[in-house]
Amino acid sequence: MQLTEHLKSLYIKTAKKLKGSDRRQFMAEVVKGLGIGGQTLVERELGWNRRTIRKGMQELESGKPFIDGFERSGRKRVETKLPNLLEDIKSLVDPQSQTDPSFKSIRLYTRMTASEVRRQLIEQFGYTEEELPSSETIRRKLNDLGYTWLEQHWNGSLLDTVETVLNFAHTLTFKGKNPVVTLVETVYCTGVKLTTSAMAEIETQIHRLPNLKKWFVEIFAKPA
Repeated sequence: MQLTEHLKSLYIKTAKKLKGSDRRQFMAEVVKGLGIGGQTLVERELGWNRRTIRKGMQELESGKPFIDGFERSGRKRVETKLPNLLEDIKSLVDPQSQTDPSFKSIRLYTRMTASEVRRQLIEQFGYTEEELPSSETIRRKLNDLGYTWLEQHWNGSLLDTVETVLNFAHTLTFKGKNPVVTLVETVYCTGVKLTTSAMAEIETQIHRLPNLKKWFVEIFAKPA
């Protein structure tokens, strides 16, 4: 079964409005209605977590909701303690995100990891290490907000045509900017080595990120 854009939007918005057991059981009901392969479909198209769905299935079968950890412990949700946290996260992640160019999902894809978001919250918004939740909790919050990591962007998308690849490349954004993408149809020669002076010019367009492997770089436009 294919999910229409209307259904995707409806399911995601409804799930966000529900909490705890009600949310899990709603997700489980949707999966049951989709039949075989439903879990895989909603994980890919809606970003729903399989573990959460299985928990909802168990609740439907038993007729008894699980008691959430926060309810058992009496702890407040992080949004209660830090009311601006979710908006601050969105302000960080939105400029680093993009829509799905294949239009198979209404979720946003981001380059920022949860650890990087946590670090930027401290640097840009003045949060302290002690008051912020763990990176894993922030990862879950990002998922709840509708973000998916760019590494998952290609999952389920078959890059089998030049047009598909170009479409993905054209819609990439970084800090709100789109790349200039052209199709090179000339023969690519391997084994070509640059001279020291030629490499020095290339280095002016590269910012090598500290404490990471040499291939992890940020590339800038050629200086005018």
